[in-house]
Amino acid sequence: MTFLHKLKLVAAMLLLASPVDAQDDDEARQVRRLVEGGLVPAVMVQGGPQLYGLTERMAYYNVPALSVAVIRGGELVFADAFGDASPGAPATPVTLFQAASLSKPVTAIAVMRLVEKGLLDLDADIRGSLKSWSLPEGTPDVPVTIRQILSHTAGFTVHGFRGYAPGENVPTTLDILNGAGPANSAPIVIDQTPGQAWRYSGGGYTVLQLLIEDVTGKPFAEVMREEVLAPAGMERSSYVQPLPSDWGAQLAAAHDYKGNFTPTHIYPEQAAASLWTTPRELAGLLAELSRIYQGAEGWLGHQSVQDLATQVFEGMGPGFAVDGEGRNLRLTHGGSNKGFRSFMALYPERGDGIVVMTNAAAGGGMQMEVVRSIAAQYGWPEFEPRKIAAVKLSDEKLAALAGRYHVAAHGFEIDVAPTGGGLELAVTRGSRYLAYPVSETELTIREDGAIITVAEEGVLKLWGMTAERVD
Repeated sequence: MTFLHKLKLVAAMLLLASPVDAQDDDEARQVRRLVEGGLVPAVMVQGGPQLYGLTERMAYYNVPALSVAVIRGGELVFADAFGDASPGAPATPVTLFQAASLSKPVTAIAVMRLVEKGLLDLDADIRGSLKSWSLPEGTPDVPVTIRQILSHTAGFTVHGFRGYAPGENVPTTLDILNGAGPANSAPIVIDQTPGQAWRYSGGGYTVLQLLIEDVTGKPFAEVMREEVLAPAGMERSSYVQPLPSDWGAQLAAAHDYKGNFTPTHIYPEQAAASLWTTPRELAGLLAELSRIYQGAEGWLGHQSVQDLATQVFEGMGPGFAVDGEGRNLRLTHGGSNKGFRSFMALYPERGDGIVVMTNAAAGGGMQMEVVRSIAAQYGWPEFEPRKIAAVKLSDEKLAALAGRYHVAAHGFEIDVAPTGGGLELAVTRGSRYLAYPVSETELTIREDGAIITVAEEGVLKLWGMTAERVD
């Protein structure tokens, strides 16, 4: 390599690693102010704190690193990272995070490319193309289609996957489908009539993974590189599992609910959960989708993007959740792998969107506070916080709710204590929440807007679960 080539390579890497607002752009500076000092909780209480600072909330949620990218009018306007990707290693805009289930809509985009090439048909029965595996005995004798799989309406089981710690035996795709060998998930079957109901299924996407390999004759990660990552300019992103060992310095490390390091898991369920990427690269992909949606020519066809933005069943499209219409048409998806949380949203008609990724199990609440701050600036109504006037309960009534509660269905405890006219909930795994009274028998949680109902003395109903006081 000549000196000039080396110089160009170094310059390119410096450009990639720098925040997008390095050119001192007004809009980028405004986004930075919102991210660093204008975070919005799910519930805003009259007379209480309205906005929060990033450093404060990262400490509150035990989030070591957060990376965010924002698009406006089909263009990237901001991308930067905050905190540490791993101890002593600051996160940058090019630090790779596990995208978790954000892998699914990117897989859906690859499917659209294969449909355009005539290798797949969204509405044909997959039995005609699936060669390496057969749908289990007992599957209803009706067509099972790719459109159904992408929208979680095919009736497949297995919600999600735990992944595999370093050193554990990793199953093949067939092992996972059959629930055999080292697979730590149940066999993937169809136990309800395809097309009749929505039920989230990472298992269905694993069937789709094998189908894609069958029709292309190539490894899944290679197909994703050829059909999406390379055309979209996502040069740092990869579906390969596990990644080569020399990628280690580029990766964010996983952390548990207490912010402690936890081994990063491997996800052989590639279509559902394996993508390593950056918000910056994912946001670039979303920007391209919005431009094509609005009529521009691109590497994906206009009809394919229209299909991605069309509901199939009750708010779910092929790959994305799909809500709203016109300027408020919104495509979203969240992600949760061990030690990572992620979220993305796109308004294709506006060309607006956001991607947030964290390397922490408790990062979900943190990332949504970032999303709400940007939503307030750009007028995305679906993310508005709930505004309440808290009801004052006596110290005696709050004290009567204090104690340790056991959630038998999931085997964990919640410590409840009075604080500042409300209750602090400390889940023993490490996450914390603040709840405000809204009536004599109900409180609402600041971080996610969930309602806590005092069902009877010593019994709370929250997050769809029952918690009983044990001391």
